[in-house]
Amino acid sequence: MKTSVIAERQLTIRNEFPAVKFVRNLPKDSPIGWYRHLLVHDKPAYFLGNVCGSCSFLFQKEGTDTPKVDTARIAKELNSGLSSISDTVIEAARQILPSGEYQVYLLEVSPKLVESGAEEDYFSKEQPVLWEDEPESTETEYYRCRDRKFAKRAALYEFIAPSFHHDKLDQNTITDYRRRIAEGERPTAIAISVLDTKQPALWDEKLEIIDPRCLVHFLLDGHHKTYAAAAEHKPITILSFLHKQECVATNELLEESLRSL
Repeated sequence: MKTSVIAERQLTIRNEFPAVKFVRNLPKDSPIGWYRHLLVHDKPAYFLGNVCGSCSFLFQKEGTDTPKVDTARIAKELNSGLSSISDTVIEAARQILPSGEYQVYLLEVSPKLVESGAEEDYFSKEQPVLWEDEPESTETEYYRCRDRKFAKRAALYEFIAPSFHHDKLDQNTITDYRRRIAEGERPTAIAISVLDTKQPALWDEKLEIIDPRCLVHFLLDGHHKTYAAAAEHKPITILSFLHKQECVATNELLEESLRSL
């Protein structure tokens, strides 16, 4: 599994009526939103856990049928595969995404499909080592990409979270993408992303990793492409809009983690 940066740029979006948005619950005893949710056309898509820096990482599917996001304006470019981040693509994203500061990446990724509870499930394998008393489960399938290790026993884990289970995808479309990807094409998916750097208050000094950093791309378009790439064990490209204000990370850790892509 690998990830490499093809292109990147910074972006500021001001959008009063976004199709995609983050919302936070506001407990009476807290001045900030504690629990995070991702909504698509005002319908719950994913629960992102909380903003606590010492609590475990989580993304968990909400609802059963997430509405689709309209990417018709750039469908031809996405299906052919992007080689750069054009102004046309950026303008289309401005109509969809919520207000905020973004780091935009065009990435080549090699996704691997993982079932919840499987041997390679992060929530069953890596996370319980640090949070033994706080087990979490995403309770749905997702994709893993390449892990990266840093000095000081830190690691970056990368995920792709789909809005739909692959059983709901059109088989003819999957077959077409599998053929194209097998022949070397790199169609492009679109995602809104966050990066959480969470570390438990207590840990065993003997552990190899004590500072996990988790980057998750929530797919907005490109479910067939991503599944087909995983089935073929081949890379595709993904246009990731990382929303800086929704990350649970200091600016320093965020920048250090992103430099590893």
